[in-house]
Amino acid sequence: MIAQNDITRIYGVLSRVFQDYLSDLLIKLIS
Repeated sequence: MIAQNDITRIYGVLSRVFQDYLSDLLIKLIS
């Protein structure tokens, strides 16, 4: 069973990676 803090940590990492991906995509679209 996955603990609650594990879910929070995984979600934090995923959201950070997703934000990096989105900002990189925006930069490529704008330029």
